[in-house]
Amino acid sequence: MSLKCVVAIFLLANLAFGVRYDYHSSQPVSKSLLTYYENLNATDTCTFDIAPCDPNEWRRLDGSCNNLNQPAKGAYFVPMIRLLDSVYHNGNEPRKAADGEDLPLPRKVRTALLKIGKSSHPELSQQVPSFAAYVLMDIASIHDIEKMLLEKTDCCEPEHMNDPECTPNIIPEDDPIHRFSGIRCLNLTRPQTYQDFHCTQEKVPSLIIRATPSFDSSPIYNQFNDGEKARTYKDGLLITEEENGRLFPPTGPRGLCLLNQAPKETRCYQNHLNSVLPIHMYTLWFYRNHNFIAKELAKVNPHWDDETLFQTARDINIAFQQNMYFYEWLPAVMGYDNLVKAGILNKDQGFRDVYDDKLYPVMTLEYNFALRWFHTMIEATSHLYDKEGNKVGDMPLLEILFRTGWVPQDKNEEYITNGFIRQPCHNPDHSIDYDISERGLPLVQRVLDLATSDMHKNRLFGLAPYVDYVKLFNNITVNDFEDLSPLIDEENIYKLSLLYKNVRDIDLMAGMWSERHMQGGSVSKTLGDITLDALSRSIKGDRHWYERPNRPHAFNKVQLKEIRKSSLARLLCNVGEGVGQVVKRGFYNVGPKNPLVSCSEIPQMKFSAWKE
Repeated sequence: MSLKCVVAIFLLANLAFGVRYDYHSSQPVSKSLLTYYENLNATDTCTFDIAPCDPNEWRRLDGSCNNLNQPAKGAYFVPMIRLLDSVYHNGNEPRKAADGEDLPLPRKVRTALLKIGKSSHPELSQQVPSFAAYVLMDIASIHDIEKMLLEKTDCCEPEHMNDPECTPNIIPEDDPIHRFSGIRCLNLTRPQTYQDFHCTQEKVPSLIIRATPSFDSSPIYNQFNDGEKARTYKDGLLITEEENGRLFPPTGPRGLCLLNQAPKETRCYQNHLNSVLPIHMYTLWFYRNHNFIAKELAKVNPHWDDETLFQTARDINIAFQQNMYFYEWLPAVMGYDNLVKAGILNKDQGFRDVYDDKLYPVMTLEYNFALRWFHTMIEATSHLYDKEGNKVGDMPLLEILFRTGWVPQDKNEEYITNGFIRQPCHNPDHSIDYDISERGLPLVQRVLDLATSDMHKNRLFGLAPYVDYVKLFNNITVNDFEDLSPLIDEENIYKLSLLYKNVRDIDLMAGMWSERHMQGGSVSKTLGDITLDALSRSIKGDRHWYERPNRPHAFNKVQLKEIRKSSLARLLCNVGEGVGQVVKRGFYNVGPKNPLVSCSEIPQMKFSAWKE
């Protein structure tokens, strides 16, 4: 046999069985690197196989092959990129102040900039921060939070404070809340990095992300990189289990539902996230929505096989979420005109093809981090309403954290759904709900302060100083505190000057907490800038973006018009439990300009558009 034949057989074999890629570099694994991983028993952790890409295939569950030139880019577990270079002390420790001293304690920064209080947003509903949390889970993961709350809970004990996994938040002696409580420490663990798993020899920490970086409904289809386990392989449906007459994702031993109250509360999802209630509810709704869509498609195309039904239903469900996020949620928080001007929204709502194959699906670390700003919009006590609109009680969100089994019981799902429709969110007026910052988690931790943890992670993530982002997005060089006046009111500039000795010391989150809102929107200016940058990258780098006319299995003109009917109201009417009435503008409060209406008034997709 000739040498050419041997080479040809070798190449064909590699094509048939795929190529092994390195998670961290997103490049094919060299023989020497593979040997290195094998010696560390880290091959399965640090590498993965990618089957040959097909230009005409559907979007893959694991995100691979979104970019045909770089098949690993966009895949599950591949690192994020940074807008600005990381800033660490001694290579991998949280940065110091400009004078070499320690920065102010995260808790001190939080209590100075965010006061405790109840303040209802005049326009936006509880659905705004709820959907923000779900969207974050589509491009991120909460494995670090689970570790802090469920696995490594002893970081405040003297013998563990210097544990490499720990980085507890110290409470100042003059803390406005805990000066007399005796509590001097809040548990916190270090973010997991690829270095922890020996997946890179670089010194600068590279943070692990357990998700695909595209808006592809990861919480529904691939939360744990084993999305195939959710399928029935019949009629295009996802697996469901019935409890109290309602359908839920299957329960199983892998789920973490620490606070389920036995023996009644037993549901704990096997293949999906068990977490805070808002994420839980949106996961449930979009999970059911897939099956709703698959059944409607089967009615108009009874000859379709399981694979066609599943992939088409998934494609529509992802587009439903994308359209809802971009054309309904984003305008509510950032302003429609801002989004059109930035090229994020298509004003004529037709096709657009801005795909650039030199880009690839990616999320910036800054966007992943900045979404935590929405903690300031959470109303931490959910008001419960029945389908007739009668208030039946209240439920603190912390009491149902990791308590998936609570939702199926009695009429809880009906009550929480109708409450989300009617309840305003917290107004982000430089304040935060008490439960988000001072209340403990029953049986787990005496006190949780999400905002202080966010402030601490700002430094653990090695994010550049706030003023560098001001320069990046506004071309403003900040040399002293007075230079912040275009973005921050005088009172908050003064607070920052008391906390930080040098204006370059200001943390990104501290700056975003202090800023005025972007013109025409309800979020801080820099959060808006980081978001616009990230979404522009997502649209241009996603080969399967739903508005593209030339993508694989693209919608036709009629189908895209039906996708435009996607809305929060329609989602709740399709699959919500005990929904009596909804508001057409789902992320806004009930009022004279946004009254409650019956579901018959909410536009529904015509699935006949997909009839062959």
